[in-house]
Amino acid sequence: MDGDKIKPVYGDRASTLAAMRAAAEKWGSINVNGTARDKAIAVELAAEHGFKITNPELQEQLAAAREKVEELRRREQARERTEAEAQREVRQADRSTATHERPFDGGGDDHAYRTESEAASAVRAERSLGQTRQNQFRSTSTSRRRSSGSARLSRNC
Repeated sequence: MDGDKIKPVYGDRASTLAAMRAAAEKWGSINVNGTARDKAIAVELAAEHGFKITNPELQEQLAAAREKVEELRRREQARERTEAEAQREVRQADRSTATHERPFDGGGDDHAYRTESEAASAVRAERSLGQTRQNQFRSTSTSRRRSSGSARLSRNC
């Protein structure tokens, strides 16, 4: 911290996030200085964590980043709901198999279990979600490794 400026110790996302938290706590809003890369990291973090950036030239990027974050959250919620449903289907199929229950019409509202083909579909959906999650993790890890640099966060004058 230097008077009305807070500079990240390192140029990575974690250090920039810590500096942005300190700046937001101290001043409420943040004016970002630094390279284009530093500003891009700050915009991503502001979108993810709800910081207010006052730089006029970054407002469009910030709005786009917030939309992207919201879309990712919606996708994650849908994935979680689908995964929960797939797990429920698998449990129901396992119970049906263990108790030797056989649906006479392929399952439905009046049955608490599903056919083997329905259970197999649920297992495939669960595996597909696992692969999607791994791909998202790889994508996030790659973009974070590329992010290094230094940003200055200052009080809006």
